[in-house]
Amino acid sequence: MEEAIGVGKFARYVIEPRAEGVYLFVFESTDSAFPEKDFLEDTTVIAKELCEEEFGVKPDHWRPYSGESLR
Repeated sequence: MEEAIGVGKFARYVIEPRAEGVYLFVFESTDSAFPEKDFLEDTTVIAKELCEEEFGVKPDHWRPYSGESLR
């Protein structure tokens, strides 16, 4: 899992790979308990491309995420 914090149009983004695909969770604030938006993509690459195109999150903004699963 990976996250980007404090960049782009929203406060936090989390990418979580799962058996059915890769979830992209978008949070309006860093302390939001639940995401305001979520997307299911085929791959991590596609999820990151969506995040860059829609929200302005660059590839070098992503860091490892060690929190609990969001699904």
